[in-house]
Amino acid sequence: YPTMPPQLAWLFATRAVFLYPELLPCVSLDPALFCPRRSSAFTPAEDCLLVLGLRNMEGSVDPAKLVSQFLLRKTLVQVRRRILQCCRPGFPDNVVKAYRYQRVLWPMSLACRRIDPAEQRPPVEREERLLPLWLA
Repeated sequence: YPTMPPQLAWLFATRAVFLYPELLPCVSLDPALFCPRRSSAFTPAEDCLLVLGLRNMEGSVDPAKLVSQFLLRKTLVQVRRRILQCCRPGFPDNVVKAYRYQRVLWPMSLACRRIDPAEQRPPVEREERLLPLWLA
């Protein structure tokens, strides 16, 4: 993994405002360290965001273009290519295909578990298995 500036990592790790370790970045936030090829892969969460964007932008002239503006690090070409890829006949059933052909939104998985108010602590004081590799 690319390294994160130490001052930034310290803020993420020690502030209770970053309550959910599952939502911390997995890699450096420095754009200069990103490999351009890695941003073309879509995570399951990005597929869900893509579908939500398509639903919310429905009726506009170019919904895919609007969605690409809200999905950081995804170009219009990547968004369109992902929609086509997910909707191919041989491709397994997925959230994009279900929405495109049946107008059905699948239930989306939770990104993080509930935190009891008594357990509100900074990420470094939480379970180590939930922490990103740069923090563990």
